[in-house]
Amino acid sequence: NYDVTFQGGSFAVTGDFQASGAFTYSPNGNSAALRLNYSQPAGDYDQMTLSFQTGTSGTFSGTISASGSVRPFAGDFTCVAQ
Repeated sequence: NYDVTFQGGSFAVTGDFQASGAFTYSPNGNSAALRLNYSQPAGDYDQMTLSFQTGTSGTFSGTISASGSVRPFAGDFTCVAQ
């Protein structure tokens, strides 16, 4: 498990692993495209579609690119305001 905190155009990951970088977020109705571009290693990213079941939770699916290897990933998410 891990938490992702967003502020401005940057994100930070804490929990099972630590990372940071820049992100883009494009909402469209009850879904949104989210891309996390990691600072290290350069070129790593997570590209996903968030599907909101409520205003603050839902499911996601997409791809992870890590060290040149691309694979699918999916799961649940919850948004918490800070």
